[in-house]
Amino acid sequence: MAFCMNCGTQLPDGAAFCMSCGTKLGRVPAGGSTTAQPGGFTQPQPGGFVPAQQAMPAGGKKSRKGLIIGLAAGGTVLVAGLVILILFLTGVIGGGSKEGLYKTTDGDVSYYIQLNSGGSAMLYEFSEYYYDEYAATWTDTTLSAMGVTMQMTFSGNKLTLTYGAEQLFFEKTDEPLPKRTDVEPLDEKPVIYLYPEEETKVSLRLDYAGALTTVYPSFDAENTWQVTARPDGTFFGADGREYYCLFWEGVNGFTPDFSEGFVIRGEDTAAFLEEALAAQGLSTREANEFIIYWLPRMEGNEWNLISFQGENYTDAAKLFVDPLPDTVIRVFMSFRPLSEDEAQALQDTLPAQTFITPQREGFTLVEWGGNEVR
Repeated sequence: MAFCMNCGTQLPDGAAFCMSCGTKLGRVPAGGSTTAQPGGFTQPQPGGFVPAQQAMPAGGKKSRKGLIIGLAAGGTVLVAGLVILILFLTGVIGGGSKEGLYKTTDGDVSYYIQLNSGGSAMLYEFSEYYYDEYAATWTDTTLSAMGVTMQMTFSGNKLTLTYGAEQLFFEKTDEPLPKRTDVEPLDEKPVIYLYPEEETKVSLRLDYAGALTTVYPSFDAENTWQVTARPDGTFFGADGREYYCLFWEGVNGFTPDFSEGFVIRGEDTAAFLEEALAAQGLSTREANEFIIYWLPRMEGNEWNLISFQGENYTDAAKLFVDPLPDTVIRVFMSFRPLSEDEAQALQDTLPAQTFITPQREGFTLVEWGGNEVR
């Protein structure tokens, strides 16, 4: 037997509505019933259950525990979210500011990227023997230097630099940037051109007082190249490949002499080199290659102290050539960046170098190179 929970009217088994007051009733499963209890609640009888809309816990009070737990959990999520946002904005997580110094290494070479405020940047390359630096600009997604734009992506303290198919992976560092004085002066980019009057087999041996770091093409015998040279300056190596110059670099070969030279503003470097190289006998093409290599290292300095080396260099890097050239032109520049005060102190006291322009006659050998001293 069942009763209406609203008006108490006795109802037939299986009734869905009270015929007296119209209240919708809960389903009663087969073999079960509900019985009215004091206070208007029902208690499940064997085989039955209370109407869903009327179910309450014993004692007549609806539990708020679930609601409280839900609100507490929601509050925890909200607070956690606010904490994460604050930490992100203050740079504790999320990588913080992108500005700073990043480093990566490749063998014995270390690369650094310094990202500064305002979009300026510097690229640095260090090894035991050489140092290079390049001015750059950056945005949140790009780094541009020497006319090349590379893609940058950040992840926390890590920076990925992408150019074409190449990638370098940097990490932010608190270590100090190495100083140029930590690097041994490198006798850089001596290149040798050969101009015979007719196609000639030439043997050239390099006797260098320091330690060679790079040679291209490789020597065919101990410190010796064997080539077939042509009047236009091209030649074939023993490997059958065509080249236009011989290249070598080394360290600790000699001590540069700055007792004579020139104090030149960085912005005037290109014009100065054009005149100085022509005065020493370099052709327009040879001087052009010299300037292209050295100008990026020099024009950004306030001033440069420049001195072209003589026997102190040629005695440290002796060339033995067979057959003997009729004309030999060897140009080696040493330079040191100067501050404004250093430049002013030297300008009135440093004797200027003078040059005698050689005349090219017969088989001519030309070499140029240089180093930067700190």
